Amino acid sequence: MTHTPHHELAAQAREHLASVLARKEPLKPKDRMAIPAQPMPAQHPHERRWNVSEVALGYTPEQARLEALRCLQCLKPTCIDACPLHIDIKRFIMKMVQGDPLESTFVGLPAGFRFRWRSDFRETSQGDL
Repeated sequence: MTHTPHHELAAQAREHLASVLARKEPLKPKDRMAIPAQPMPAQHPHERRWNVSEVALGYTPEQARLEALRCLQCLKPTCIDACPLHIDIKRFIMKMVQGDPLESTFVGLPAGFRFRWRSDFRETSQGDL
């Protein structure tokens, strides 16, 4: 198996995304299924051999949008029922398609949910556990 550098995967995704977004008509399920699955960028095997960092580097925004565009947008999405957290996956994916990954992170959170930043937590010692 050959390793494709993450910058090459990103360039391929940018080109493919541009061609998909240039379409005038909306995507049909057949068009969505024709979008290839995006390979996850990963550290080169020779690099990861000498470190303990995460192997998967994560998708670029363009790769994430292409993956989101592959969603068939089912009328009765079973993925929501299958999700243990019952996240509105269809809405999450639409936010990704629109190019709004930050907004997509808030989909499915309870109303009034507030993130607690590290500074909100006091330091604990073994005796506090």
